[in-house]
Amino acid sequence: MLSRANFCKPALAALLLSCSYSSLTLAAEQSFSDAYHAYQTALTKGNKYSIERAAKSAFELGKSEYPHDSLNYAALMMNWAKAIADISPRGMLDPQARLQAYQLYKDVQAIYQQHYDKHAPEMALVLMGLATTTDDQYKARSYCQQALEIADDAKDPLHLASIQLQAFFVLAGLHSFSRHDQHLAITAYETRAKLLPANSIDRVEAEFIAANVHLAREEFADAEPMLQDVIAQLSVLPYSHPYSLAAHLSLVKLYQQQGKPELATAHCEAIGKMRPWDENQQPEPLYRIPPRYPKAAAHARRQGSVVLSFTIDKQGYVTQPKVVESKGYQDLNNAAIESLKHWRYAPKFENGKAVSATAKVSLDFKLSKS
Repeated sequence: MLSRANFCKPALAALLLSCSYSSLTLAAEQSFSDAYHAYQTALTKGNKYSIERAAKSAFELGKSEYPHDSLNYAALMMNWAKAIADISPRGMLDPQARLQAYQLYKDVQAIYQQHYDKHAPEMALVLMGLATTTDDQYKARSYCQQALEIADDAKDPLHLASIQLQAFFVLAGLHSFSRHDQHLAITAYETRAKLLPANSIDRVEAEFIAANVHLAREEFADAEPMLQDVIAQLSVLPYSHPYSLAAHLSLVKLYQQQGKPELATAHCEAIGKMRPWDENQQPEPLYRIPPRYPKAAAHARRQGSVVLSFTIDKQGYVTQPKVVESKGYQDLNNAAIESLKHWRYAPKFENGKAVSATAKVSLDFKLSKS
């Protein structure tokens, strides 16, 4: 059975048990208790918006429960800040929401500085929250570096691995993202692989992330066995885990890039089984290559678009591509067809069996204005 270690969760529950409510009415006490219970319940269900609403409610009601310089108060504040930040990836969060989360983390930092040494492991968590929510790329890198130094000094390898993965995702969104930054994910996986059992979800998560770093570097010999292991470890679950689906997708890309489409077939089929076919929208390709712009069209600065119909066969290959609509230079049609032939899809499944299906796609040919 897969287990998850909660590296970053404040130890609020134990503190709650020892708190005195003598100055509060029973109704107010129950109101906060219910709010915090609702937050814990929302965490188990995983809906990001419900988690944010529940975290906010618990924080607002907690204002009358705890001194505003207490660690309990800071924990409630940090829960809400994290919930806000988790709604969208870094860089896509609503500016007002991002600023609100950043200020909450700054307030948590101020409280922590009263209780902890500046090199305490708890400070690393706050710094990573600040890195996630700042809109300043230089500050984001600085916060990550400080957090990594603190975590390294703590001599807790699993805590360091957690901070390394958090830093990896922050740094991946920066213009200055480097090969050294990429290695954070690989190092974190190596640590978890040594210290956690093979079926630990934290180990599997790190392995999936590191495998995709290798894939992005075209280090196929490293990526392939790691992605296969992710699938194997998650295959025991009674449901389709998102990492399993994503690992199959990564292997489709890996084999296609290696020129081994026959090896990608089993993974196309696996995704088809895991992901229901939607008759109301066109399927998304698992692997695609952009069409080559015909030299004559590019030289003449001719633009256009091509709509093609095609069949997705039982193995996810594209067959019978045909132009149904074309605008612009005629040579674009051949370029579009040639590109589409190399795409791969998840086949449609009916009653547990793969069947052929028809689809359409529109390819645009546009030139830069330079």
